Amino acid sequence: MKEPVVFTQPLVAKAITEPNGNATPVISVIVPFYNASMTLDRLLRSIKQQTFPKFEVIGIDDGSSDNSSSIFNHFRKSDDRFILLKQHNMGQTLARLAGLKQARGRLVTFADADDFVDERWLSLLYTTMIKHNADISMCAFDNYSPERQSYYTSRFPSKNVVWNKKSAMHAWLIDEQFKGFLWNKLYKKSLLDRINMRPDFNFMEDVYINGQALKLAEVVVSCQEVGYHYVVNPQSKMHSSFLVQDAKAFYCLTSFIKTAADEQNLTDAGQIRIIKIAMATIERMKRSDVKQNKELLHEVFNQVKSLSPIAYNYFKRPTRFFLFWIKSTGKVFLPLKFRRKVVMFRDHLINRRID
Repeated sequence: MKEPVVFTQPLVAKAITEPNGNATPVISVIVPFYNASMTLDRLLRSIKQQTFPKFEVIGIDDGSSDNSSSIFNHFRKSDDRFILLKQHNMGQTLARLAGLKQARGRLVTFADADDFVDERWLSLLYTTMIKHNADISMCAFDNYSPERQSYYTSRFPSKNVVWNKKSAMHAWLIDEQFKGFLWNKLYKKSLLDRINMRPDFNFMEDVYINGQALKLAEVVVSCQEVGYHYVVNPQSKMHSSFLVQDAKAFYCLTSFIKTAADEQNLTDAGQIRIIKIAMATIERMKRSDVKQNKELLHEVFNQVKSLSPIAYNYFKRPTRFFLFWIKSTGKVFLPLKFRRKVVMFRDHLINRRID
């Protein structure tokens, strides 16, 4: 596999302007929101302050019952770059799709209503993309804790890297430098228009969307400068209860990953990603979910049992212990729930060090 290219030169000036002086936006920022009155103003203020001026913000109110739309309208009345759409509560996926259909920019990015961005967010993404003629660009992000009112570095640092199709797919599969989020990335709209932005599940749908995009992208580039501030929210859907559609997501994602990995001769990396998704899926389950998901648990066991030595040894020693436990006993739920507790304890220790 061709190694990704690392670059070191500065990427972005203080402000970016395009020679074309017309009013058509270059970047469309899609912001779905639902009952986000506590955080939406902070996000929109941070977007309004961008050093890159040629953007539009498409806000999609997904059936809010609070004053979220009024907050968005405050920005819309004073800045015609802000556009508001409303729909009945149909979920984030359909809200994003509605925004994409209205987008006028040739480039598209996304932001979540409870996060906020650096003033150079769009400049970083745009400059990185244009400099390397990329189909997808991304910037680094950090985490912000509202409880502590402090920032701390993400455990997934971005680097200044240019990837070709295969090396980008490898980075996405092992889930390290290329994380599955939509919000720290800029996409050519023509690329998103060619993929399924409406998967039939809401768990890890970002992973699926990015995987499809990477199958079409020829050049992907990242920069190590922080542009996005992810707000840590323990009540997010990643911490919510297990749903029937989560099992559907597991089967869809694992099937897609196997095909995508095999196409690029990245079978071992594909196995690594499948196990990571399996762990994330089972760790959401409760004891009461086990009985109706025996088929899923059996499939996870089969995936662990068939791991290649390369894929197995990729994982750090504690996780290898839990994978060995699964292979030896045929039990899946207990080892992965135990692993989840270990991970939570580790994160607690990390947070204490940050304090």
